[in-house]
Amino acid sequence: MSWIVHLLLLGSTLSVYLGDAGVLSTEQVGQYYHQRVGIPMAEAMRRAELSRNNTNRITNGSRSPLGAFPFVGGLLIQLSSGPLSMCTCSLLSATRAVTAAHCVWDGQDRGRTFTAVFGSTKIFRGGTRVTTNEALRHEDYKQRTLNNDIALLMLPTVTFSAKVAPVSLPSGALLQRDLAGYAAQAIGFGITKDGGHVTNDQFLNNVTLKVISNDVCGRTFVDINKSKLCTSGERGRSVCFGDSGGPLVIKHEGKHVLVRIENII
Repeated sequence: MSWIVHLLLLGSTLSVYLGDAGVLSTEQVGQYYHQRVGIPMAEAMRRAELSRNNTNRITNGSRSPLGAFPFVGGLLIQLSSGPLSMCTCSLLSATRAVTAAHCVWDGQDRGRTFTAVFGSTKIFRGGTRVTTNEALRHEDYKQRTLNNDIALLMLPTVTFSAKVAPVSLPSGALLQRDLAGYAAQAIGFGITKDGGHVTNDQFLNNVTLKVISNDVCGRTFVDINKSKLCTSGERGRSVCFGDSGGPLVIKHEGKHVLVRIENII
C-alpha cells in the first residue's frame, strides 16, 4: 500500500478528559503552534539539556528506556522566519518519517528544515540525526479542525540498529477494526505535567491511554470524524505540549503498530 494511502488512513488522535473539560476548540493546537508551543519548548529543552545541574512529556507518563521505542524521533524544526521549534515524529522506513501537518505549517510559521533525532532519549544531543527540507502535508489537512493533521518527511537514508528501527503500519483486518477499548501508547518529548515546565532532565516519555469511540468523543469535541481517533484522559493521563506529531501505537502480534499521529487540545 502506498505511503499516501497510509496517510489517509492514519489521521490524527485527540486526547480527551471526559470530566468537566467542556467543549474545547481544535484551534488551540493547529493554528500558530510554533509561536505558542514549539519555539518556547525548543528553547527551554535546549537550555535544560545544556544545564550541568541535571535533576530529575506526556502527562503523568513514564520514562522510556533507550531502545524501547526505536521508531520515535525528536524533531527540530528550523522555521523560515528564523526561530527553532520542535515536535515529535515516527520512522516509517529508511527514508520516510511521519509527523503532524501543523508541525510543518501552522497557519503562520512554516518549517524550512527538519532534523529528526532517532535512537536518543534526548532531543538536542546524542542519537542518529538526519536533516531534510522535504515535507509533504496531507492534501486535505485543515488547520482549524485538525482534519488529516499528518505529514510525511523525506529523509536521507537512516541506518537501522537495535535503537533505531521503523514502526509497523496497520494492514489487513486491522485497517477496518474498531479500536475503541484498546490500550494504546503515546510517546513524545513534551512536558510531563499539565501546567508544568521543562525540567533540566527532560526525557522521552510514554503513557498508556484507552481508546474511546468517536461517538463518546463527540460529546466533548466538535467536528469529530473518521480522520480522528480519541483517547481518554482519565486520571490525568494524556499527551501534552511538545508531543505533537508523535505516535499513538497499539501492540499487535508482538509489534508496535502506528494507528494515529498525536495532537493535543
